[in-house]
Amino acid sequence: MPHEIEATATTYAAPEVIFKHLFVADSWDEWASFWARARHEVVAYDPPRHCGYVAIAGLPRGYRVDITLEPHGVNTLIRWRGAFDGRIPGTAPLKRAMLRRRFGSFARRVAWHAERCEPGCPARLPVEF
Repeated sequence: MPHEIEATATTYAAPEVIFKHLFVADSWDEWASFWARARHEVVAYDPPRHCGYVAIAGLPRGYRVDITLEPHGVNTLIRWRGAFDGRIPGTAPLKRAMLRRRFGSFARRVAWHAERCEPGCPARLPVEF
């Protein structure tokens, strides 16, 4: 049975700006602080509203993430959802707490950065979806 986590953040940055920060990997160092380098497989791609990936290497393994960008008045709501299987008995509560904290941090940080993105940020380069 999968365990689910959700975190949200709100920003005045447009969904297109947020989506670019999520899918231009070179921009991740601008807003994210990853524990370790992970490898992801993209499993959902609907710019600029939805993207999803599964972890295929790195930590944590065996989880899926879906990020949706939804209108919220004049703002954008970033909804970061994840699900994972509790493979090791008794570890699900700790893993859920850690991932909820990380997802919340990612959502807040990408929102904050997208609002203040400097001209040198890789996400500001021309990219077509």
